[in-house]
Amino acid sequence: MDYVQAAKEDYKTFKLSTDNKKLNNHFKENKLEDLAIIKYIKDNIKYNFEELKQYIETFIPSDKLDATNFKLILDAYKLISDKKPLHAQLTPNQRNQIWNHFAGQVDTNEYLEIAAIQLVQNVNIGKDFTDKQIEYIAKQIDYYGNYGDLLVNSNNQNLNKVLKYMTENKLGCVLSLDKVLPQFFNVKNKINITEVALLIQLDKWKDQKDIITQENIHNIISKDLYRFTKETINDLTKHINETAIKALSLVDENTLYNQINQPNQPNTNNYWYKVVENLIDTDFCKPLPENIFNIGIRYLKEVASNGTIPKENSVRAKIIERLDKRKTGATIEEIRNVFCNSQSTITTQKFQYLENWLRQQGKLKSRASEVVHHIIDPITNDNACLKLLSDNAGFYKDLFDEVGDEATPTKQKIEKAINSGNSDEKILEFGKLIGITKENKDKQ
Repeated sequence: MDYVQAAKEDYKTFKLSTDNKKLNNHFKENKLEDLAIIKYIKDNIKYNFEELKQYIETFIPSDKLDATNFKLILDAYKLISDKKPLHAQLTPNQRNQIWNHFAGQVDTNEYLEIAAIQLVQNVNIGKDFTDKQIEYIAKQIDYYGNYGDLLVNSNNQNLNKVLKYMTENKLGCVLSLDKVLPQFFNVKNKINITEVALLIQLDKWKDQKDIITQENIHNIISKDLYRFTKETINDLTKHINETAIKALSLVDENTLYNQINQPNQPNTNNYWYKVVENLIDTDFCKPLPENIFNIGIRYLKEVASNGTIPKENSVRAKIIERLDKRKTGATIEEIRNVFCNSQSTITTQKFQYLENWLRQQGKLKSRASEVVHHIIDPITNDNACLKLLSDNAGFYKDLFDEVGDEATPTKQKIEKAINSGNSDEKILEFGKLIGITKENKDKQ
């Protein structure tokens, strides 16, 4: 004992050893003051402290443990136990007696040790801890309590400060995701930590991620959390996002359509709207689930039928933008026919929104005459629409050529628009391309 106490970490230099059983018995025979050497010999394969651990576990709740020896006993127990929290804990009576003994000795490690034990019990401690004291307590908490339960149940200012330190510094051993995640924002707010930091910390327990399923995700993950799971990518958030999309794909199409159309309706569940809103522009939503794809098709048809133009960057707009163009051809041809058959009237707003779709997938030349008369002709007095025609001059020239003389009335409207003062160079060039020359008003 004397050699180890003197040499500390260098005790192996002396090449001394003792019998394991005798060593365990030495500690048990009221030689508790020698327990301090365990930190130097605990990793030596010659010694096994299972017998001592069992002895300590019976000693702790006994009347032999008091304010004079509790920290020495607990420090040794921490070194030889492989469990957090420790199996044996102080009784309520012991906690109170030891706390009363050290409550005024705030600069001692004994005070900080019993403070950690009291905080685990949510006992309010009036003193404000220094940063150093918070660090010390944070490194002891796992021995005395369940980190996850403390995050959820803490209503104690000092404990919250300790939990904040633990979370930011990747401490904490025991936690159940299915208990903490439903309380994510409550935890985040009370320990004053960022959403990103908490998500990074919770990834430590990613081996539990399969507890989040398609069936229960709406109960475990708050609809407001997806804003942060899409930005903080780790194994846990990846599983959350992927599972959310799988669950989303099973939602009734009409239910989903109504949520997206009226996301802020009072007393309405808009959980799946929030999933779509946050994940629609991520890789997790590629390809679009079938129900979302079908809703996007409905939105395109609504543009044609009633002129419902999605606002820029809205969920509606993003869904349409992400439609698989390999699957939309038939829909765009149907929209073309709606206009060509006079089932709906084109407007400048409809044309500006649908022009690219119609030009690329509408097979406009197959109904060139009707396209010119029912789609092009009504929008020729709008400069923005003329700009779209001129931006794709070659395509529309061919379309006019296909129609021949039947396009003359529409060309005359374009000529009138040009001669009414339109000075856009591209529009003028387009006019020349289809046989229109701007009048020279200075000509006598």
